[in-house]
Amino acid sequence: MSGLISLCMIVKNEENVLQRCLESVKDGVDEIVIIDSGSTDRTKEIAHRYTDKVFDYKWNNSFSEARNYAQSKATSEWILALDADEFVDYQNLLELRNELTENQDHFNMCVVKIYNFAGKDAQAIFNNYHVRIYKNDPAIKYYRTIHEQLKRTDGEELRSHVSKLVVYHSGYLSNTVTVKNKGSRNRALINKEINAEGQTGFDYFNLGNELVSQGKTEKALDCYVKAYQKAPDIKYSWVGTCLIQMCQCLVTLKRYNDALNVIRDSESIFDSYADFKAIKGKIYLLQGRVDDALYELNDIVNDQDKYQEALLSTDSISYLPNKWMGQIYEEKNDLKKAVLYYTRAFQENRNDEELLNRYFGLLFKNSPYEEINHFFKDEKLLTGNEVSALFLLKVIFNFPESSKYTEKLIAQTRYINNVDVKAKCLLISNKSSEALELINQLPMKQRTIIFNTGVFDFSDYIISSLLSKRQDELISYGKKYKNAESIINLITGNGKGDQDLPLYLSILNRTICLQQFGLFEELLNFRNAFDKSVNIQIGHMLYHYHFNDLAVQFYQESGNALFDEQTYLNLINESKKNNLLEAAYNFSNQAIQKGFYNFKILEDLAKLVHRMNAEKLELSIQQLALECYPDSRYLSNQTTWGETRKKVALIYTPLSGSNVTALMRHIPDDIRLKYKVNLIEQKNDLQYFNQLLENDVVVTTEGNYPFEKRNITKKQKIIELWHGFPLKSMGLMDESEVGKEKIKDQWKNVDAVVSYSNLYNQSMKKCFGIDEEKFKILGVPRNDLLLQSEGRKNIKKLFNVCNENDQYIFYMPTWRHTSRLNRNDGSRSWENLFDMSDFKLNQFEAYLKDHHFKLIVKLHPADERMFISHIKQSENILALTSDLLTKYQLDVYELLSGADLLITDYSSTYFDFLLLNRPIIFTPVDLESYRKSRGFILNPYEQWTPGPKVTSQTELENQIVKSLTDINYFSKERDRLKHIVHQYQDDHSTERVWNFIRTSLEEK
Repeated sequence: MSGLISLCMIVKNEENVLQRCLESVKDGVDEIVIIDSGSTDRTKEIAHRYTDKVFDYKWNNSFSEARNYAQSKATSEWILALDADEFVDYQNLLELRNELTENQDHFNMCVVKIYNFAGKDAQAIFNNYHVRIYKNDPAIKYYRTIHEQLKRTDGEELRSHVSKLVVYHSGYLSNTVTVKNKGSRNRALINKEINAEGQTGFDYFNLGNELVSQGKTEKALDCYVKAYQKAPDIKYSWVGTCLIQMCQCLVTLKRYNDALNVIRDSESIFDSYADFKAIKGKIYLLQGRVDDALYELNDIVNDQDKYQEALLSTDSISYLPNKWMGQIYEEKNDLKKAVLYYTRAFQENRNDEELLNRYFGLLFKNSPYEEINHFFKDEKLLTGNEVSALFLLKVIFNFPESSKYTEKLIAQTRYINNVDVKAKCLLISNKSSEALELINQLPMKQRTIIFNTGVFDFSDYIISSLLSKRQDELISYGKKYKNAESIINLITGNGKGDQDLPLYLSILNRTICLQQFGLFEELLNFRNAFDKSVNIQIGHMLYHYHFNDLAVQFYQESGNALFDEQTYLNLINESKKNNLLEAAYNFSNQAIQKGFYNFKILEDLAKLVHRMNAEKLELSIQQLALECYPDSRYLSNQTTWGETRKKVALIYTPLSGSNVTALMRHIPDDIRLKYKVNLIEQKNDLQYFNQLLENDVVVTTEGNYPFEKRNITKKQKIIELWHGFPLKSMGLMDESEVGKEKIKDQWKNVDAVVSYSNLYNQSMKKCFGIDEEKFKILGVPRNDLLLQSEGRKNIKKLFNVCNENDQYIFYMPTWRHTSRLNRNDGSRSWENLFDMSDFKLNQFEAYLKDHHFKLIVKLHPADERMFISHIKQSENILALTSDLLTKYQLDVYELLSGADLLITDYSSTYFDFLLLNRPIIFTPVDLESYRKSRGFILNPYEQWTPGPKVTSQTELENQIVKSLTDINYFSKERDRLKHIVHQYQDDHSTERVWNFIRTSLEEK
């Protein structure tokens, strides 16, 4: 190979732009190869000034074949592929040479960033990445008619590298697109590809890209969806990019929730790439959710080890997150942090017009010129990369604040003699006639090139002409360039310009920047050529430049039927600044009624309502915010009116979940909206302990709060619900209990114990040494499940039984085995279902069938794993397991309410079952041994168990029948005990407990 880089180009009728391209590369490449596909203008003449390698080529509608032909004529080691409407910076091109020279065969192709100037006046800039550099290897070739791709023909691997080279592309400027009809040409070639190869996903992907470049977002989105649906595998490199483009389209269309849904589905697949997280941050920012956006963007910036790659653009890794974080802090008025993040973004991208406007706008508004001057010199902002320097000049020359520093800034540059720079300086200095003379000396085509990419643009030209009273020259230019004719006719009074609203607004904006307010007022007279919504756009412009009163006038002139989201944001902000709180409230309310749910609007309204002490209304706004933004981290910790949401932890264990389940089923709206309720499973690890410490109120059910409150800084209120009414001895009263010396201290950490009645208080005090004043008689929440649930319906659902004549008998024995203490209470065995010596299963099965009884066996969760295998299930004996309850998301009390009769031995469940006034049978088969090993807190056992006691199968069968047929059997005993045990016998215990929790949360 004779050199390092060969530039290869395909051209046709590019006389307007070819020289700019070749000038930018001529000293940085070793060879220039130009393939001309049929030019009829001066293109070949210009090309021959730079190279002898100009070849005629018969165009056959295939970019790949044309590029491969160009490669065949190249003799250097590497190929650089550029289009005529692209150009580079010379210093940047030298960096590429260093990259290629230092390459030790790590890569054989390079991806470059391409900046695309779009619109009529280059108002829009977007970037993308593309392979433009590749090894001049005969085995590396292009394929596909359009959106050509590289491949190796020898089966070896293509290895890519992201180059530092930046390519600037003006081909999407309106004039270029219109004159060259690029969109139609490209679509035709893609359709040809689709017809030739079948409708592949990749074809639709490319068509989507083409439509995006033309601003046809809806159609592009449709193509991306089809592309994804036809993707052969998620692993194809273009599929992830397709999903990102889909999201970008949805964002452009303001379909933010749809975009977030795509992101949620994609993040888990592409979790190490920054793109989706960055887009999510942008969406949150657009929705006014600045704190949510900050969380996502911070995560990317602070975890660069994880986010080292991007699917579409490496901008997602650092540049864009830093830019958007700067914007967030600017909105928060934290200018120091805003400048910090803008600086980081600027170090990575010096060609983003929005960033330059925000960053340097802040600097010029808030810093003395000496500091700005030092910054410019230290960073060589106006003496380094020529493209970036001129682009920066173009931006800062349009700051009203920079006008007094124009001469000083220009003195730092080598561009003082550039025609466009000179003309701009003259215009800023109110020498519009001289500026116009300078520009008009240029040939018409060169003038147009400057308007597209120079410092002095088309808006400046129009303003100079109007200020100089040279409308005739404007009209003449419009006749020459038809795409400019409409706006020129409008502002010279010769016709309407209804297709040129963006350019009209751009000209108005520039008059403000140049502080030509008289001309601004004159131009306002032409706004009637557009519909009334133009007043909204003008209002936004004026508000941006802090002409707030005037902006409000334009909003009012348009009428509130045309108000958009930004209008309401500005009007609310202005009303608040002027302490017009009623007006702020009305605007906020109007915005929400019209479906504008920007979080800032919801937040403003909530804060206003909070000041009015309208609690119901503020909670309804919180409800709306949570419905709009269910994924909001901010709202999980804060209310819309800015208060920290105190947290309630409901601790559950598989052993005792019913009370917690009842509380979770019926969280009052005000608590759900104002506070954060966390359902936390008890574990013995650091994550669980940290979770627990985040809460203000902790609700437990087993006396299982794990901390000494005096040793933790968090002030917490601990509420104990327990999990049953004590019949058997516990704690201090249990002869077999270990660690009794710690029990009282442990319960000192509890602030309140929810109680059934005075009897409950006395029993629990004996067992755990709880202070009397800690008991709160409220009733227990799980009994609401018992009283409110459709138990029979739930039984039928779980067990798929449907005979209406069946009666349901629940058998719920107490738990006996404690594996961690190797302890067994009593002497019951599981040789048969009830541990009755005469028990015969077949006989009992027949008995159940004959009487249409279904026996539902529910073991205590602590015993279930050990003994469930002993339960021989059949048509009439059914096992209610924890897994079955979990599957159907039901609590045992939601089935127990359907029981016609309860059988137990010593389980406290029967105390709750008393509320149903249904029969209970007791099976104390090992009463004496249980009394010795465990004992009872309520004695004698016989007095506290209101039902027959049976220890044989014959007795059991007889007593079941008698209990279910004689409604008076033990009814008085049950009623007497019910009134002793239950102070409350209604179904409002959950409500009372939540009221108590609410009071605890509201305590200072």
